[in-house]
Amino acid sequence: MLSPLHAQASYKQVSEALFTALPKPPRELDLSQDEVSLSVTCHNTQSLVDAALRLQQDHRAGHTQHKLNFRCGIHALSTASQPQPAELSMARRLAASAELGGLCLSPQAVDRLEQPWRLGLHDRGRRPDGAGKEIHVFSLEPDMSTPFHAQDSDFGAVLAVLPPDLGAHSPRLLAMADLVADTLILALSRSSQLRVVSARSSQGLRHSRQALADAFEHLRAHHVLQCRGSVGVGDQLFLQLSLHDRQAGPQAPPMWQDRIECKLEDLLYGEAFALQAACTDVHRLLLHASLSVSKTGVWSSLENYQIFSAATQLMHKLSPGCLQQSGQMLSWLIQHQPQAAEPLAWLAFWHLLKGVQGLEPLDEAAAQMGSLARAALDLDKGHALAHTLLGHALAMQGAQLSLALQHHQQALQHNPSFALAWSFQALAQIYSDQTREACESARLGLALSPLDPWQYFLEAALAHALLAHQQYAEALKHAQLSLRLCASHAPTLLYVAVAQVRLGQQAQAQSTMQSLRQLWPQTTVSSFRARYWGREAAHAEDFAEALAQAGMPLK
Repeated sequence: MLSPLHAQASYKQVSEALFTALPKPPRELDLSQDEVSLSVTCHNTQSLVDAALRLQQDHRAGHTQHKLNFRCGIHALSTASQPQPAELSMARRLAASAELGGLCLSPQAVDRLEQPWRLGLHDRGRRPDGAGKEIHVFSLEPDMSTPFHAQDSDFGAVLAVLPPDLGAHSPRLLAMADLVADTLILALSRSSQLRVVSARSSQGLRHSRQALADAFEHLRAHHVLQCRGSVGVGDQLFLQLSLHDRQAGPQAPPMWQDRIECKLEDLLYGEAFALQAACTDVHRLLLHASLSVSKTGVWSSLENYQIFSAATQLMHKLSPGCLQQSGQMLSWLIQHQPQAAEPLAWLAFWHLLKGVQGLEPLDEAAAQMGSLARAALDLDKGHALAHTLLGHALAMQGAQLSLALQHHQQALQHNPSFALAWSFQALAQIYSDQTREACESARLGLALSPLDPWQYFLEAALAHALLAHQQYAEALKHAQLSLRLCASHAPTLLYVAVAQVRLGQQAQAQSTMQSLRQLWPQTTVSSFRARYWGREAAHAEDFAEALAQAGMPLK
């Protein structure tokens, strides 16, 4: 035990070290809580996490005067300069839930991180807070950062389009940059020979100081299309595009570059033909083949596109109320821009997320998905997301799986680089007992969006496919990766339990089953046999027997 004098000295040392580690001006206040705890507020969550990690590393390496184990808890504040008592209390509860020397974050803090995939986030679910209650906690395991899967040689050339840099970070300019990126990615994704990394993953590099190198390393791209530019009078965009090759390295000169101009109005109405012509040049250079140019989506104003972009980002936030707000924004867009297919398709996806999270009965979610996806297809017969969601809704409703597969295939005909369509197709192939094909589809879906905000689902889809194909060890690895990203996804726990039984890990399987029963208390082996969408497939009975061995009640 430390004497009071030593305790005060160590406390002061930790306080000064943490405060000093924060960059200026993001840090705001240094608040003493009591003789054994302190609080520091900061405008930037990522900076606070980085400072806490550096402080932990210094203590572990013995660079501080007193060897002191401590716990850190990080929570997002409404205002950094005016923390509320309830917010400070939550930070204290998060710290109490951490292990000695550990760092825990609230879901709200995770939502504020700029590059969460670098940190090795682990969803711990609900944990005791030291005061007899439970809170949702994320821990940091820097040695277990988000895994990146090597590309299969059969996937072909992989291209990543970095978020454009228009010289500033105002909401309006960021929306313009996203619109440019969407136009480039959609045009290039129409190629059946080129694999284009999902925008949902490339956006993860927006705040990277070495985005080009990160795209080669973390997105596993063979080629990277970079865009810089500015916005002039009358919303005229002046853009410089450059194409870079992984073999040459991030410091080498680009293999192709071009300067183009386009108007914001042309981007909104899907008529930025100069950008699309540049995409044709890139495609011809990489594959020596032409690329058809066609009109992209239509938006009546940049403000409507900003609302749409914000709604799709809120959809994957962890903070309470974000999902509901996202649905309200999409519903508003459907009313105010009835000719646009995008809000309809994404509201269909919103209902899927509600069903997956237990916020809406699955049969109701499936009905809403199907209705909204059909409405989107009435406006745009080639809408890839609408096609794949309609296919998944049909599978959920017990329709013929061949019909579901047709819609997934139509989605991939229109956008061969659509990661979610590959993963949803994998599920339909699993239920149809096409397990080898399902493994290939699921791997490609994961490869096309390695930093996807829904990565836990992509990992779970691959685990499911591998499990059905009797690749139990690899299935367990991917299921556990999925579980680390989302502890409350009950199907993933089911896959873990089945894999553990088949690998002879009986004690672990029984423990996993206890966690599964907390989420699905009414599920029995009998109800699984009746409700599993692939119940006619050969692997369904293997799953049921393994669940019984893991301890799931028979009836």
